[in-house]
Amino acid sequence: MKKSFLPFLLILILFIQCKSTIKEETDITVDNILKNEKDNSWVKNSIGYQIFVRSFADSDGDGIGDLRGITERLDYLNDGKEGGNDLGVDFIWLTPIFDCPENSVHGYDTIDYYKINPKYGTLSDFKRLINEANKRGIKIILDLVINHGSKEHPYFKEALAGNKEKKEYFVFKDTNPGWKSPVNPTTSAFVKTKAGYFYAAFWSGMPDWNLANPKVTKYFYDIAKYWLDIGIAGFRLDAVRYLIEEEVNGEPVLKDSPATLKWLKDFSDYVISNYPYAFIVGEAWTTPDIYSKYSDPKIGGLPSVFNFELREMLVTSPKVYAASYGTTARDIKNLLSEEAIDSTFTGSHDVERASNKLNNKEDFIKIMAKIFLLMPGTPFIYYGDEYGMEKGNVGGDRAYRTPMCWNATKNAGFSTSNPWNVISPEYQERNVETQLKNKDSILNVFREFIKLRKSLTGFGGGKFVYHPSEKDILNFFVKTVDSLYFVEINYSKDKIAGFMESDDWVDELGFSEKNTLILTEIYGDSLNTRYEIPIVDASDFCQIEGYGVKIFKVEKK
Repeated sequence: MKKSFLPFLLILILFIQCKSTIKEETDITVDNILKNEKDNSWVKNSIGYQIFVRSFADSDGDGIGDLRGITERLDYLNDGKEGGNDLGVDFIWLTPIFDCPENSVHGYDTIDYYKINPKYGTLSDFKRLINEANKRGIKIILDLVINHGSKEHPYFKEALAGNKEKKEYFVFKDTNPGWKSPVNPTTSAFVKTKAGYFYAAFWSGMPDWNLANPKVTKYFYDIAKYWLDIGIAGFRLDAVRYLIEEEVNGEPVLKDSPATLKWLKDFSDYVISNYPYAFIVGEAWTTPDIYSKYSDPKIGGLPSVFNFELREMLVTSPKVYAASYGTTARDIKNLLSEEAIDSTFTGSHDVERASNKLNNKEDFIKIMAKIFLLMPGTPFIYYGDEYGMEKGNVGGDRAYRTPMCWNATKNAGFSTSNPWNVISPEYQERNVETQLKNKDSILNVFREFIKLRKSLTGFGGGKFVYHPSEKDILNFFVKTVDSLYFVEINYSKDKIAGFMESDDWVDELGFSEKNTLILTEIYGDSLNTRYEIPIVDASDFCQIEGYGVKIFKVEKK
């Protein structure tokens, strides 16, 4: 009886396919646009965009967003061409894309920092994303979780099995010292196991790394190098307040410890000395007097931290006096070092949607967009906020992580199958396709003011100087290297008189009381109108439409 060669043929075909896949994986190179950047100053005039990867775009119909889905939607973010319907995004922050437990929907419990989450794709998919983004002028930064890993991380499993070296990669104690969690003070921070008590600031599924161990530090330096070498533009660092625990005078310091700040400064110095263009932004969710230390080059050393207090003011601004917002912005920016890049944001995966905070009122959302995009700093748009995306009808933080609504079809154009999470309500009215067609939509306000911001050279990296404001008018200056701008924003629905008056800003801007200011309107309903205002006189010199904006270029004589 003749032997069949069919099994051998099938094996040969599978071998060739496997070999082809491996070759494809290793042959893809990244044409990195960062090679033209000498430092990270590129970020000062850039628009950032946060993507919760699982919820942005599903390319394969499994109901879960993925890297190929993002690649397919890049033209919406920035098509690399003048004009068109793109948003104008310059860089993207991706929430964690690394391998994590099967049941993790957020990815902040990493199992393997070198492996892409298979639900999101492959390393090839990621490299293609970088290449296609770079073609459009878009850079990519990754979410790097350095405070904790997953309980399923191989090193932690080895530690539980009794490996002494790996136990030192985490914070183990023979007895429970009684520390309470710094993020949930009602619960213990230690978890009992046969190997001893391990420290977990957030919960038992995410043991904290022992970053006081030089081997762990090297581990993260190597991880950072690996991804930067591939071609990313930097990192968003999660939960930076909780990296290293210390005892001071017999009391535990579980957040904002001196050792934490030093570790971050050393890490930032390492990254930027080897990759000068790299941008690092930290999540230090606390008050400005504390988080400002993290971006102080002499203390925490990070190029930037997120401005949480200003975000909270931003999404309640129509309910408070404009003066309150202006003075808050001034006080925060005075706390930040001159070198710090102020990262503002509309929202994130951890906070209630801006639309819902603003009672879902379109006028309020539009005025938020105008204020947000006219403040100096680096603005981050949370995916969907640019069209007023609402939270989903589901409990917990899943409500802020619902699928992107691309159109009014079934599943909002996110996926061809049932999405992993509920679709936001009213998606048929609030979606990208519908709003692009409406020139007065929230989305088109975002697009207009992003374009306006970029037309003002150096505006994002300019200096904010608060000018006296009133109940419904927010006034401020933006001082760039070459120009000075005066911005007036009307918080109310009614037409109001805009004004300028002399105050303590005179010295800060280099004026004297003898000067006359010349204001030329460069944005508003009276373009190129010119005003001359003696600096010593208060003056109601223009009218601003309801929820309107005027921008003036300022000169003096």
